[in-house]
Amino acid sequence: MAFHPTYIKINLKKLKNNILEIKKKTKSLFCFPIKANAYGHGLIPVAQFTEKHVDYFAVSCLKEALLLKKNNIKKPILILGGIFKDQLEDIISNDIEFTISSPYKANFLKNLTRKAKIHIEVDTGMHRTGMKPDTAKDVFKFLKKQKNVEIIGMYSHLATADKSNDPFCNFQIETFKNLLKEIDPFKKLISHLANSSGIEFYKSSYKNFSMTRSGILSYGYPNGKYFKKRIFPIFSLHSKISFLKGLRKNKGISYKHTYITKDKTIIATIPIGYADGYKRSLSNIGSVLIKNKKYPIVGSICMDQLMVEINDKKIDIEDDVILIGKNKKKEITVHEIACLSKTIEYDILSSFMKRIPRIYIK
Repeated sequence: MAFHPTYIKINLKKLKNNILEIKKKTKSLFCFPIKANAYGHGLIPVAQFTEKHVDYFAVSCLKEALLLKKNNIKKPILILGGIFKDQLEDIISNDIEFTISSPYKANFLKNLTRKAKIHIEVDTGMHRTGMKPDTAKDVFKFLKKQKNVEIIGMYSHLATADKSNDPFCNFQIETFKNLLKEIDPFKKLISHLANSSGIEFYKSSYKNFSMTRSGILSYGYPNGKYFKKRIFPIFSLHSKISFLKGLRKNKGISYKHTYITKDKTIIATIPIGYADGYKRSLSNIGSVLIKNKKYPIVGSICMDQLMVEINDKKIDIEDDVILIGKNKKKEITVHEIACLSKTIEYDILSSFMKRIPRIYIK
């Protein structure tokens, strides 16, 4: 493969550690969300490496599920997102499990000629998709009567679990638990509620149920104290200096001259931009690491390039640049990038495009 100066490193050894640490705490089935290109880490390599360590994979859509099947993934795959009637043939023929989130979708499953494996989604308060608990009871009874429908599981999603002792989160957990007591008293269904924050802050979100869905936590981004020294980020972003330019005082940098040099200086160009997923909102506020020192991004970030003020004659073309990650003394974290961009870690990670090659470290 031809050399590309900008690349992402994915540490699979740390990913395995993270998953095992979460499993050790929850002692339950582990459903690994790998939607959105495995949160930007690479769908197929991540699935292939983690398959022996997880019980389920969760994806957003049929396209992602079929990619996993095409690459010989054998563990059960659950589509969490909405399914459409014209997708049923592909879903069922490929033995993919999918979500029924409404009576309307449940009616798709009348008079099937082949068995469909489904999970019922209950809306306990996220108010995005899923059925109210009373509706879920009726749909459950309806689907039990369909001879080619196998109800594998039931799940809900926590909306406010990112801090401890949240009354609404506790309400969601109790609502789901009470529904399952009524529908599934002998615990034959795979029940799942806990997301990453639930695992960190609400033991009751997983101890009463059979499976967890840990996304961002598995990739190494905890909020609580328990995992701070137990799991680690697996993602880092690297590049090289492609161009150096000496400039005098009062020279504008990049489009619209949003940065003006304050003195005689040196500007380095780095081949990554917003088309790669590096946020344009980091213009004039972000920084990079070169030779154990942070240097500021200056001027507007372009589609394929950004500029850094280095003012250091010891730095040269093709020197290594870290945009996310750490060297011996300094670190730029995904959390730092997210805060500067006024967004969340999920958004940062999942934004990086496939143009940037991923290098996997085992």
